Amino acid sequence: MASDVVAMKTPRKTRGNKSLRMSLGCGRESTGLLGILNTSGLVGFAKTNKSFIGQLAEMDYTSKFIYCVPSDTFSGKIVLGNYKISSNSSLSYTPMIVNSTALYYIGLRSISITDTLTFPVQGILANGTGGTIIDSTFAFSYFTPDSYTPLVQAIQNLNSNLTKVSSNETAALLGNDICYNVSVNADTPPPQTLTYHFENGTQVEFRTWFLLDDDAENATVCLAVGDSQKMGFSLNVIGTYQQLDVAVEFDLEKQEIGFGTAGCNVSMNLDTSSGFTYVFVWKSSTTQAFSFLPLLTYLLLV
Repeated sequence: MASDVVAMKTPRKTRGNKSLRMSLGCGRESTGLLGILNTSGLVGFAKTNKSFIGQLAEMDYTSKFIYCVPSDTFSGKIVLGNYKISSNSSLSYTPMIVNSTALYYIGLRSISITDTLTFPVQGILANGTGGTIIDSTFAFSYFTPDSYTPLVQAIQNLNSNLTKVSSNETAALLGNDICYNVSVNADTPPPQTLTYHFENGTQVEFRTWFLLDDDAENATVCLAVGDSQKMGFSLNVIGTYQQLDVAVEFDLEKQEIGFGTAGCNVSMNLDTSSGFTYVFVWKSSTTQAFSFLPLLTYLLLV
């Protein structure tokens, strides 16, 4: 660990500057996702006082941030600090589940693949396991077997006319079981979406398929959802791929998470006269299966 002094204009229109000795981690060798991305570091946004957002909160800056990871359709962005969502860019909010962990738990009640096929989702169990988190350290989403198994069966029934292929090594590493051949002469799975139903009535639609291999001779699409048990954990995860083109706001003061499904073109008013405001915008330039992963290096919720 290391530390450095950060000085900023004080927020909320008070005079002078305020400084903070900010803790920084030093990495020598990256493994796992960071190793795959060949990246040298990350910025943490977890609910801890040592994360980047937690240390900013100690300086009395607004404890909220919003990001949108783009596909090839939109420009992405991440905004920290003093901003306000414009009225024409409404988000749908659901409460965070307050607990002592650094993860962002939310109350997901069920998922549905069509208007008639709905599957309940396991909540937090008495022993503290289970429940649902939203996270960007996971490339894809995961469900415990009680939800994942019937979902997989329903999707296979809906696509019984398609040519199913075995998951390759990459898909298997992601805990994925369903892949289809979509080469030149093959049919493509319909653009079905998964609707997530939260405890407070909020509903959010997420994308279903990801392109694993765009080689025209052997193109493969796979379900962007895996079995969490096969990955060695026992909770549900809303991962980054399903967050593509969805604006996601984390408001730690109000203890809620907002979703904007109209794309990354969320308009907001920025207050740069006082306090801290940071805006970063980027454009995704490819439709490759993992083109979005390098964008995660600075917004990991860890």
